[in-house]
Amino acid sequence: MSEHYSKAPFKENTKVALACGSIVVAKRHLDEKWHRGRVVDATDSTGPAKIFFVDFGNQEWVPRKLIREILPEYLHTPFQAIECSLSDIEPVNHEKGAFWSKSAIKTFMQLVERQVLLAEITYRLGKVLHVKLMKTSRESIHKPNIGDYLVSACYAQYQR
Repeated sequence: MSEHYSKAPFKENTKVALACGSIVVAKRHLDEKWHRGRVVDATDSTGPAKIFFVDFGNQEWVPRKLIREILPEYLHTPFQAIECSLSDIEPVNHEKGAFWSKSAIKTFMQLVERQVLLAEITYRLGKVLHVKLMKTSRESIHKPNIGDYLVSACYAQYQR
């Protein structure tokens, strides 16, 4: 797919009407390749759009010139990423509009990268699964539940 979208006819700055929830092809900053994505935020009609990469699970702000309509043949393969959220926790001061801090995100990434984890689905809200993530070994952190660890490290609080 990336090779197809990198070819000449697609190199032009093609205008694509973006609607939240629509599936597109966008160039990921991480690897500079074209991948399938879902539009999450396209409120600014001239600025970048927030794209959730459906086969990887990450989101990026992508310039509109790097977003294309998806060809039907690239919709047959099921999406490889499953959108999840940690159950029962939220960022500290969430009720005041706080988001996850960079240090909280960095800590989370250090806890989960290249790890075998167990995900217990607690509920589903729309298309998003809410999960408890647990380490399969206890040697790297004191609490095997990732959410509990983030709370004990003061990066998160339990939802009220």
